[in-house]
Amino acid sequence: GIIFGVCCEDSPGNANRFPYLIAATYGNGEIPKGYTTKEIPEYTWAVFRCVGAMPKAIQDLWHRIYAEFFPTSEYQPAHGIDLEAYYEGNMDGKNYVSEIWIPVEKRSY
Repeated sequence: GIIFGVCCEDSPGNANRFPYLIAATYGNGEIPKGYTTKEIPEYTWAVFRCVGAMPKAIQDLWHRIYAEFFPTSEYQPAHGIDLEAYYEGNMDGKNYVSEIWIPVEKRSY
Protein backbone atom coordinates (compact mmCIF):
# COMPACT_ATOMS: atom_id res chain seq x y z
CA GLY A 1 0.00 0.00 0.00
CA ILE A 2 0.84 3.65 -0.13
CA ILE A 3 0.93 5.96 2.87
CA PHE A 4 0.60 9.66 2.13
CA GLY A 5 1.98 12.59 4.04
CA VAL A 6 -0.39 15.46 3.31
CA CYS A 7 1.01 18.97 3.67
CA CYS A 8 -2.01 21.23 3.99
CA GLU A 9 -2.19 24.90 3.15
CA ASP A 10 -0.69 27.27 5.70
CA SER A 11 -2.93 28.23 8.58
CA PRO A 12 -4.00 31.84 8.07
CA GLY A 13 -2.69 34.12 10.80
CA ASN A 14 -0.53 31.45 12.41
CA ALA A 15 2.99 31.22 10.98
CA ASN A 16 3.97 28.68 13.64
CA ARG A 17 1.43 26.08 12.54
CA PHE A 18 2.07 23.52 9.83
CA PRO A 19 -0.91 21.19 9.32
CA TYR A 20 0.30 17.73 8.26
CA LEU A 21 -1.88 14.65 7.87
CA ILE A 22 -1.07 10.97 7.49
CA ALA A 23 -3.39 9.36 4.96
CA ALA A 24 -4.11 6.17 3.06
CA THR A 25 -6.49 5.24 0.29
CA TYR A 26 -9.63 3.38 1.24
CA GLY A 27 -12.52 1.70 -0.52
CA ASN A 28 -15.91 3.32 -0.62
CA GLY A 29 -16.96 1.43 2.49
CA GLU A 30 -17.66 2.77 5.93
CA ILE A 31 -15.01 5.03 7.46
CA PRO A 32 -13.54 3.47 10.62
CA LYS A 33 -14.52 5.14 13.91
CA GLY A 34 -12.14 7.93 14.88
CA TYR A 35 -11.10 8.61 11.28
CA THR A 36 -12.25 11.21 8.79
CA THR A 37 -11.94 11.89 5.08
CA LYS A 38 -10.59 14.91 3.27
CA GLU A 39 -11.38 15.49 -0.37
CA ILE A 40 -8.43 16.70 -2.40
CA PRO A 41 -9.40 19.16 -5.13
CA GLU A 42 -8.49 18.49 -8.74
CA TYR A 43 -5.11 19.98 -9.70
CA THR A 44 -2.41 19.65 -12.31
CA TRP A 45 0.35 17.84 -10.44
CA ALA A 46 4.13 17.92 -10.79
CA VAL A 47 5.38 14.55 -9.52
CA PHE A 48 8.99 14.22 -8.38
CA ARG A 49 10.58 10.79 -7.83
CA CYS A 50 12.74 10.49 -4.74
CA VAL A 51 15.33 7.73 -4.22
CA GLY A 52 17.21 7.32 -0.96
CA ALA A 53 16.96 6.83 2.77
CA MET A 54 14.34 8.77 4.70
CA PRO A 55 14.07 11.44 5.94
CA LYS A 56 17.18 12.99 4.34
CA ALA A 57 16.33 12.05 0.74
CA ILE A 58 12.89 13.66 0.82
CA GLN A 59 14.15 16.75 2.67
CA ASP A 60 16.88 17.18 0.04
CA LEU A 61 14.34 16.77 -2.78
CA TRP A 62 12.03 19.44 -1.31
CA HIS A 63 15.00 21.81 -1.29
CA ARG A 64 15.95 20.99 -4.91
CA ILE A 65 12.36 21.47 -6.12
CA TYR A 66 12.21 25.01 -4.75
CA ALA A 67 15.85 25.91 -5.47
CA GLU A 68 16.13 24.39 -8.97
CA PHE A 69 12.79 23.37 -10.52
CA PHE A 70 10.48 26.29 -9.76
CA PRO A 71 12.98 29.08 -10.55
CA THR A 72 13.66 27.61 -14.02
CA SER A 73 10.25 26.16 -14.86
CA GLU A 74 7.20 27.62 -16.56
CA TYR A 75 5.22 26.42 -13.51
CA GLN A 76 4.65 27.79 -10.04
CA PRO A 77 3.11 26.13 -6.99
CA ALA A 78 -0.69 26.33 -6.94
CA HIS A 79 -0.60 26.49 -3.11
CA GLY A 80 -2.95 23.67 -2.44
CA ILE A 81 -2.24 20.38 -0.77
CA ASP A 82 1.22 18.87 -1.32
CA LEU A 83 1.54 15.09 -1.06
CA GLU A 84 4.42 12.85 -0.09
CA ALA A 85 3.82 9.27 -1.28
CA TYR A 86 5.60 6.58 0.74
CA TYR A 87 5.64 3.12 -0.80
CA GLU A 88 6.30 -0.20 0.89
CA GLY A 89 9.97 -0.97 1.35
CA ASN A 90 13.00 -0.31 3.52
CA MET A 91 12.81 3.42 4.24
CA ASP A 92 16.40 3.34 5.51
CA GLY A 93 17.72 1.87 2.25
CA LYS A 94 19.64 3.85 -0.36
CA ASN A 95 17.27 2.58 -3.09
CA TYR A 96 14.00 3.36 -1.28
CA VAL A 97 11.53 5.10 -3.64
CA SER A 98 8.99 7.75 -2.65
CA GLU A 99 7.44 10.74 -4.43
CA ILE A 100 6.50 14.35 -3.88
CA TRP A 101 3.36 15.59 -5.64
CA ILE A 102 2.89 19.36 -5.87
CA PRO A 103 -0.12 21.09 -7.45
CA VAL A 104 1.12 23.53 -10.10
CA GLU A 105 -0.16 26.18 -12.46
CA LYS A 106 1.48 27.92 -15.41
CA ARG A 107 3.24 31.14 -14.52
CA SER A 108 1.49 34.34 -15.53
CA TYR A 109 4.17 36.67 -16.79
